[in-house]
Amino acid sequence: MRIPTHDELVELRSPGPEENRARFLFSFVGSGRLFSDVVLRTIETEFDDVRASRMPDLDTWALVQRDGTRFGHLQSRMLIVDERDIERFARLVGEIDPLLDDVRLVLAARSDESARRLLTFHGPMIADHKISILPMNLNLTTWIQLVRAIDCGANYLPSNILYSDWAEVQPVPDAVVDAPSEQMQSAEVDTPQAAAALPGTV
Repeated sequence: MRIPTHDELVELRSPGPEENRARFLFSFVGSGRLFSDVVLRTIETEFDDVRASRMPDLDTWALVQRDGTRFGHLQSRMLIVDERDIERFARLVGEIDPLLDDVRLVLAARSDESARRLLTFHGPMIADHKISILPMNLNLTTWIQLVRAIDCGANYLPSNILYSDWAEVQPVPDAVVDAPSEQMQSAEVDTPQAAAALPGTV
């Protein structure tokens, strides 16, 4: 296992006074360009008792979770992973790691095409482990609503992907597949990816 560098570990934000009251942890595994500080702050504003933390890769996430020093008082509730880390994610899921117990698993997809590739090459794993696919090209308001639905127990897969060529050869998993309305998608709100360009982001 690759040992994270000191610089990678200190990149994790130290909690402020309000964050010390949190009881649950949403972990975002990926770069600051995909999961910006604006996105993390929005999560903490919109979800009661939740601390949002970004980590550079799954090895760092696993190390921090097992160590328990930084987030030992928090119950890990959701793990959202950059699609580019799919191979490491698949290994972690395949190992049935106890760190994943009671954690909602989500893959962040940058585009419809990348979401389609995830389903094409990893469909059985996604179905068996009830993994959601979270589009990163939606407006921020809609994106937050999808995160909330997943947090409430929904297994979300984009309907426009499920009812494409993939659905003709694969069984449709038992999942929430209703896509956000066109009106919601066209709202003038920054996408999670665009939020990385706003002031105060990494």
